[in-house]
Amino acid sequence: MKENNVDYLINQVKYTGFGDSLEFAIRENVAKGEPEFDLKYKPDFGNDKVESTLHFKKSKKEDNYFFNSYDVTVAQKEGEALQQNFAVFKAKQILVRDGDGNIMNDKDGKELKEWINSSITLKEAYNLMEGRSVLKDYVVPKKEDDENGIDKKYSKWNTIDFSTKESNGNYAMKKYDTYELDTKLSTHHIKDFNENPSVKKEIMDSLQKGNRQVVTVVMPDGKEEKRGYEANPKFKTANKFDNNQRVKNQSEKKGETIAEDGTKKNENKKKGQGVS
Repeated sequence: MKENNVDYLINQVKYTGFGDSLEFAIRENVAKGEPEFDLKYKPDFGNDKVESTLHFKKSKKEDNYFFNSYDVTVAQKEGEALQQNFAVFKAKQILVRDGDGNIMNDKDGKELKEWINSSITLKEAYNLMEGRSVLKDYVVPKKEDDENGIDKKYSKWNTIDFSTKESNGNYAMKKYDTYELDTKLSTHHIKDFNENPSVKKEIMDSLQKGNRQVVTVVMPDGKEEKRGYEANPKFKTANKFDNNQRVKNQSEKKGETIAEDGTKKNENKKKGQGVS
């Protein structure tokens, strides 16, 4: 058993959102040397019944195991349980660049680097299966024959399309461009945004991970109310919730969506496509 490989698996599982509880099971199964093995995990996400199965496979070329993907199953109050498989990717380290593509340095003059992990974490997977959207960073690797090429980072919002299934049994994953979510929210007079810049950052980070964020909103009469918000990259806005009930934005009220060419078209909302 290669200890470095085991430690890597344990850390990869941990930072994908499964914590430390599977460490012993990983060591035990790797020691057995089987071609592949699965591990079960039941997260605690409130009243929802959620189960996950992690898939590990041994390399045919070397004595190493890989954590390739995991399944998430969410029980529904009505109908069959929803299940989706999420791939796990190896984190990539790239140089940090400014808006002009120049390499940035730290205070000591050393090149700044950052790790990009495109894997969907367990909590993000649950949020996606609840109908919400998650923002992830990705890397376009430079071409091998391009000496002057650079690894480029970009970001996309991810949303599950429950009306379409792919050949592998997964629901289709739709990707949307980034947008100024904080600007959209600033028009809602959110008190938390004005209290502390770090509080605003925490709220935005939470929304980007697919959470429904409850904030304090100052009403025109000066009264304060609690409201929930979710990112809605499809309409480039934010879903608003009053007393846990969804308030549709104007575009959705008209049944409109934006086509790829920028024109508007009518779209009937299918079952499973709405935000919870």
